[in-house]
Amino acid sequence: FTQDIEDMDLRGESTQQERYYTDQDGTISTAQAKRIYAIAKGEKSLIDPVMEKYGYKKSEEIKKTDYDSICAEVTKNREAYDKMAEETETSGE
Repeated sequence: FTQDIEDMDLRGESTQQERYYTDQDGTISTAQAKRIYAIAKGEKSLIDPVMEKYGYKKSEEIKKTDYDSICAEVTKNREAYDKMAEETETSGE
């Protein structure tokens, strides 16, 4: 009950504000590093050039602020790799 009163202004209207997760300090978690490798389906050749572009040698070094961009580029590389593999298979028949 006291929490309800604290969340109201003097007119009795709710003053709840949305809270956003904004932790952008530090490096990515182990789970996030695993996700990058999962996106690439374990194909390091799709990840290493992207990490080098951002100045990283190991996934543990990746900053949270670069994570989304790196994931997007690895995804793009994976799609190009899959398309190239698919074209190679169909032209070999």
